[in-house]
Amino acid sequence: MKSVKIGIAGLGGQGKKHFLNCLRLKNCEVIAVADGYKRNLSRVSELGINTYTDYHEMIPKEKPDAVIIALPNYLHADCSTIASENGCNILLEKPFARNMEEAKLIANHVRKTGIKLMLAMCQRFIGSCQELKEEIDNDTLGRIDFASALFFTGPFTSGKGVPEWIFDPMKMGGGALLDSGCHIIDLLLWFFGEVDSVQGHTESIFDLGYDDYADVLLRFRNGVNALAVVSWRSRNPCYRIEVAGEHSRKVALSRKFGIFDVGLRKALFSFVLENVSQKIMRGRPFLPLGDNIYYKELDYFTKCIINDEEPEPNAIDGLKVLNVIESIYEKTKSKK
Repeated sequence: MKSVKIGIAGLGGQGKKHFLNCLRLKNCEVIAVADGYKRNLSRVSELGINTYTDYHEMIPKEKPDAVIIALPNYLHADCSTIASENGCNILLEKPFARNMEEAKLIANHVRKTGIKLMLAMCQRFIGSCQELKEEIDNDTLGRIDFASALFFTGPFTSGKGVPEWIFDPMKMGGGALLDSGCHIIDLLLWFFGEVDSVQGHTESIFDLGYDDYADVLLRFRNGVNALAVVSWRSRNPCYRIEVAGEHSRKVALSRKFGIFDVGLRKALFSFVLENVSQKIMRGRPFLPLGDNIYYKELDYFTKCIINDEEPEPNAIDGLKVLNVIESIYEKTKSKK
């Protein structure tokens, strides 16, 4: 296989990013897109790409090599099941599912059908996070006793419109911990391996029926203690990963959220460099600052399909992340 035929389910904010990156990639071809809002499909159809208002019709009819699922949380299990039953590999946007029951359903279908599923944990493709992973694996930092991860962002800090389904706790499945926390918990598991124990706390001042703040303390089997904190309350988005080792301390930042942490001059230079490089690639329009991680993510996913390699993070990794999150939610419910 030299090129991957792609179908996209969901053309909202994240789906549009994946669509633009598919146009930039030389080893993939978008053959169909499904979205419930016809206005999202008008420009796509102008490019000669088949459009559908329902992925239930698109997937069995088009049978793409892979489906990118960028749908609301409550549709992840249904769309993943249909894709896997039709032999389509899957790039699934986070969170994996609303709960462990749905996650296990997806994982079982993937195992039975033998298709490849990759969770779109884009923060694994932040350059500084990849460098940090390499230093941890190479024992450059020495014995690690403590790590922290902060991620302050969410649907209400972007300044953009918020989809109606986000205000429905049943459709969401969870709040800041599920939506933002899955990213940094996945990173910590990627860095340090198996978890020995988990403690946590959730709060809500927005009164939306789910959490808008959470902190999680993880004790790993290798002795590392890690604190993960997520919040939707801050008006100033923040992203920071720090690992304290015996020999050295390492901090990972995202340019998208940490402009003032890395310095305005460095951030401006990175912005110009990234946008110029994106514009050069096949002459496609550039994406917002920091979004090139999605390009790297999609490039990795398509190469795994072409080379018949198992992508990471996969369904097993997703189950581990969701198990941590659900354990915190269960403990919070029992306290109440």
